[in-house]
Amino acid sequence: MSSLKLKHSGGNSVSLNPPTSAPTSSDVAFKLPNADGSTGQYMKTDGSGNLGFVTGVNGITHANIYRLHTSFTHSGTHTILTNWEEADDASSGKLGSGWSLPSSGVFSFPATGIYHVKVRYRVRSTGENGWPGCDIKVTQNNGGAYDLVADTFQGIADLSTSSSYNSGAAEAIVDCTDTGQVKFRVTAYADGNGTADVAFEASTSTNATMVSIIRLGDT
Repeated sequence: MSSLKLKHSGGNSVSLNPPTSAPTSSDVAFKLPNADGSTGQYMKTDGSGNLGFVTGVNGITHANIYRLHTSFTHSGTHTILTNWEEADDASSGKLGSGWSLPSSGVFSFPATGIYHVKVRYRVRSTGENGWPGCDIKVTQNNGGAYDLVADTFQGIADLSTSSSYNSGAAEAIVDCTDTGQVKFRVTAYADGNGTADVAFEASTSTNATMVSIIRLGDT
């Protein structure tokens, strides 16, 4: 067994060794790309022995946060939350291109891939409410049937003259195989028999009620 050894000025070397077992049918060609890649790119095989450079292979290439910018007072009917904006204060950031505001509360993904989607809400009420909360629903066919993939809720006690605050979160891993077809929406709900309505709180400077979307890797 032979190896290719490159020695540097300090005396130590870097070796390129062949496979530990011989190919079963033919020689193996190890084909390097013709030129160096760009900053931040990764080397990836095409399955035929050719190596090339790609960007963001199986890594986090997209991440963004949307905030509810106007509070929504809920009386009990399941309602799609629509008052979203991108987090845009001085300390907020995002990763990747292709992001857009949801249309009528329906979020689209900027690229195909496996995504972590998390919704966190903050609610306020001056009376009892049995089950305020929210859920995440995903469609595979651009607005057709929606699949309930995550939900969360909790009760609010009757504090008479005081306001009670609660928060909760729902999260899911979503496989987006087609950016034109796979979408999701966030639905808010509350107990219509409660003694007071529930306000889903909003802010334009902090994450009160928010959606976090992070691309974890390739689909």
